[in-house]
Amino acid sequence: MEEQRLYKADTLTEAKEGLRRFKQVFDKAFQVAKVAEDYFGKDLVDFQWKDSFKSEERKNYIYLLIKFPHVRITNEEDEWIDIQDLFVRIMVLRTGTMFGSPTFIRTTYPLLQWVNNYMHSHISFYKDDYKTWHAMCLGRSQLNSTINSLNGAFDLDIWGLYFYELEKSVQVESIKGVPYHRLSSVTSKAEVYVPNYYRINETNSYNMDIGTFEGLPEFLMYLLHTVDIEFAWNGECYVLGEPMLNFWIKVSNAFIEWINKMRFYRFPRSMMCKYIISESKVYRPTDYAGLQELPEENNDYMDFYFKGVPQKLTVFKENNDGSNIKEILLLSDNYFVTLLSSILSNINRHYGREEIKY
Repeated sequence: MEEQRLYKADTLTEAKEGLRRFKQVFDKAFQVAKVAEDYFGKDLVDFQWKDSFKSEERKNYIYLLIKFPHVRITNEEDEWIDIQDLFVRIMVLRTGTMFGSPTFIRTTYPLLQWVNNYMHSHISFYKDDYKTWHAMCLGRSQLNSTINSLNGAFDLDIWGLYFYELEKSVQVESIKGVPYHRLSSVTSKAEVYVPNYYRINETNSYNMDIGTFEGLPEFLMYLLHTVDIEFAWNGECYVLGEPMLNFWIKVSNAFIEWINKMRFYRFPRSMMCKYIISESKVYRPTDYAGLQELPEENNDYMDFYFKGVPQKLTVFKENNDGSNIKEILLLSDNYFVTLLSSILSNINRHYGREEIKY
């Protein structure tokens, strides 16, 4: 076959001729690569064809690789997270059209992102698959329409539009689009369990030894007189009639106001703790030093090259998770649960249909 002769050469002359024919055959694909270089810069764009010709059926395309050294991903709630060294791989046919959809891989992870399996919010990724190129969920974005256009026709203007939309899309976490991994979940944390008070009786009322804080009864009275608390009747007893998290925040703010007024009380430091709120759940941060050591895979080769350089996996420790997810100061879950139990127990004792026995 004449096409086969493009890639086989026995002499220097034949090699030069083969290179000339190769450039001629893939002229449109190289034009696409030039548009990418003009948009992103030559240092961030690479095209590869050697691996494409290992088998006869792979002689019709080149791989176009684009590197994003740093990306800040932001969502509708103005939360953000920074990621490093995200690569996209695009299959460009000799006709100058795109084949399929782009795939993604990362080579650099802060340890917290690594242990939380976070490559990008819209990429389904687990760290055991770190050498695999992954598709990104594009939902109903305009990028899908642009990709469909490039799958069907060679148009350098559409390629320019595609590179613009690609750059913007990797910077977005769409909460409405239901991410695989919420950026707010990328943290060192453990979920806090707070019992649901659908029923208070002698077998499941929650009583806990909360120490010797002498001001607790006074604070309870202050809370009941200053904070609006919603209760609901569930057919058997009174329960909290508002979201648990909302009430927890109200109680915590009331305690801070009260303790600032009542300076003569000394309260245990354990009464107030820092928490992280994500997707209406409360998490307790853990010490960064308590995380596992760097993974065994660190510095492992990633099975692809960029600009002739073999890429390696890099996982590193840093002082935070590279995001703006903030901690919030709340009354500790132990104290909060005890206060809530006390309030509901008293409400049901005095206003419930049956007196609660202890």
